[in-house]
Amino acid sequence: MRKLLPSLVLAVLSLAGASCQKNADPVPYVAPVATYEMYSSVSYPTSRESGGISHSPKDLLGRAAWENGRITLYLSSGNLPVNQVRFMMPSSFPGKLGAFVSESAQAPVVDEVQTTYTLSYDLTPTTRLSRIHRGRDCTTEGSVVITAYDGSRNLISGSYEITFKNVADPYAGLLPNLPVRNSVVVVGGEFTNLPIKP
Repeated sequence: MRKLLPSLVLAVLSLAGASCQKNADPVPYVAPVATYEMYSSVSYPTSRESGGISHSPKDLLGRAAWENGRITLYLSSGNLPVNQVRFMMPSSFPGKLGAFVSESAQAPVVDEVQTTYTLSYDLTPTTRLSRIHRGRDCTTEGSVVITAYDGSRNLISGSYEITFKNVADPYAGLLPNLPVRNSVVVVGGEFTNLPIKP
């Protein structure tokens, strides 16, 4: 009986160890929640008028996808006025992080981001107007700054601010009887853990 006791103790301990190992299974991966911020403004240099909006984070949407071998980011607001930005990152990304300058009509630069900004608003209950600003057609300033990129989990984080200079007033449709004024349009924001569709 004395000889059996140590054997029983060892058997119980080995079972307990196996039980502990079973409970230590890896926790399933849960993707972090994506968060967004977005603001926009329009100013009129000749009259010093200006106005803008900062969207509630709960009204913002985002996604990213590989298109023609490049990562393209889409960010938009779900409420009026609807702001939508599209950034096609340069082919050098995701090889490096940091600031990537927006394309501009002034002159091409290395590693520039193809930028499109669309502002939409309702003129009447049945008529919606959209004004599209493309970096290649405008004089722009600004950049997209990528602060984090997780290729294994397909997540990207960063910020952006783009200024479109000397563009036609995007709200001119609200004042059809007045001359169209020149304006400066700015759109900016942040995104964290934006999912990239493989």
